[in-house]
Amino acid sequence: MIMVQRCRNCGRRYFPARLLCAECDDMDFTTVELARARVETSTVVHVGQAARLVTLADDDLVLIGALHGEAEPGDHVPLHSRPVPGDGPIAVVPGTEPASPEHALRKESSR
Repeated sequence: MIMVQRCRNCGRRYFPARLLCAECDDMDFTTVELARARVETSTVVHVGQAARLVTLADDDLVLIGALHGEAEPGDHVPLHSRPVPGDGPIAVVPGTEPASPEHALRKESSR
């Protein structure tokens, strides 16, 4: 499961996070979980070790991730922020974990 941003006014979801909603111009967002997405496209990239990159979609949201296991366009796969052991394909979308409150405070105090 990954975390994405959702506009509280119109419900549009985003990743990466935004300051302003492109749909309704609101600035009020919340974070929501996304457990699965549909594989739209797939390609193999050869840089050192081969990796299979995928474009994933769930209604209005499009993500890019790394596919672990086998899946074809149209298949729905579980989403994770880092590789996890287990059977079956998963898509890893880095940077989708919620920041801890301590991380946000450290970031704010460093300004």
